[in-house]
Amino acid sequence: MERVLDEIELLPPILGFDVLTPPLQDTKLRESPLPGVTIDSPLSPPVFIMDVQKAKGRAMERSGEFVVLAGSTALRRETPGISQSTMERRKVLVEAGVLIPDTDPDLYRFSQDASFGSASGASTVIAGRSDNGRTSWHMEGRGVSYGNWRTEQISGDPVSG
Repeated sequence: MERVLDEIELLPPILGFDVLTPPLQDTKLRESPLPGVTIDSPLSPPVFIMDVQKAKGRAMERSGEFVVLAGSTALRRETPGISQSTMERRKVLVEAGVLIPDTDPDLYRFSQDASFGSASGASTVIAGRSDNGRTSWHMEGRGVSYGNWRTEQISGDPVSG
């Protein structure tokens, strides 16, 4: 029953019904008085990037969800050992028009933002195989892994790499 409830909870954001998600805040960086220096605004959630073979993902946290941004790509092929739940999730995304064929025949493209319950859920869909999103996603511009960034958020101490 829990699996069914998890899948029901997954469907509304995938189908574009993010009625409970507040609109994305301004993600621009503020200009500093010093030329060429920017200051992260507290309203600017960090962007995370992931590269796996040809696929390139961009994502951010939004309202407790890990959101892959429109324009990101995912590998079309799935490895033989892929879990059934990942295959089903990818199928739902394709049927909903969220994952569409890219101009590169090896890739899908995200036609819209897609919410996932975890960084690993997102990276698994992009890679077409099991994947640890805590190590695969890295903060754009800093290179800090998503897992280390989460640790920073909890402890308040900057973590390198």
